[in-house]
Amino acid sequence: CNDYKNGIESAQKVQCQTMLILGEKDMLTPVRATRDLVDSLQFSEVVVIPGTGHTIMSEKPDVLLDSLVRIVQ
Repeated sequence: CNDYKNGIESAQKVQCQTMLILGEKDMLTPVRATRDLVDSLQFSEVVVIPGTGHTIMSEKPDVLLDSLVRIVQ
């Protein structure tokens, strides 16, 4: 992951709606570190899940699932 350099350029090419689900207390990918990515996505929504770190799926699986289900309805 640390060697990948084209994330922003690739994100600018995305033409569909996107949702970034972030953990409020994520130390590996802090919310503040996602600003450039969010700005690069044309149709992005950001969901920050309170009290979670980098492993949202195991920390708050129901909250994560609720966020995912909401986008497909």
